[in-house]
Amino acid sequence: MGKKNSTDRCGSQPNYPQVPWDRHHIFFPKSIWGKPEFRELRGHEYCIAYMPRTAHNDIHDNQTEVVLPKNPDSAKEVAAALEEAMTMGIIAKKDPLAVRLDILACLFEKANEPAVSDSLRKQQQILLARFDSRGRSRVNKAS
Repeated sequence: MGKKNSTDRCGSQPNYPQVPWDRHHIFFPKSIWGKPEFRELRGHEYCIAYMPRTAHNDIHDNQTEVVLPKNPDSAKEVAAALEEAMTMGIIAKKDPLAVRLDILACLFEKANEPAVSDSLRKQQQILLARFDSRGRSRVNKAS
């Protein structure tokens, strides 16, 4: 059908015309996560996902930011760990967002960055209030 945008590193947007979808950066806002030392992690393909606009709005309405790591090297270490895990086939771009958040939270815990891990867990809780861990809606489809 439509051409895939060659600049889209997240894969194509799911084809559900009745539901508006947004591209979500796990590490937000760009104003703080866009700094050079964090840019690689924020833009990593595993850290960007498509999601229904309603869920995207829930996250941003209930969480203003994901806190920055105290040590900028932690972000680089996590990005390297993600790249290695993707190369080995341990994680994949198709992983549900809740799984991605869990993996990232664990990686930041391991990097001794509990505040970042807590921010990611909060984002996961907001998401899981609307969807199960496989991305299926918890909201009654009839309403």
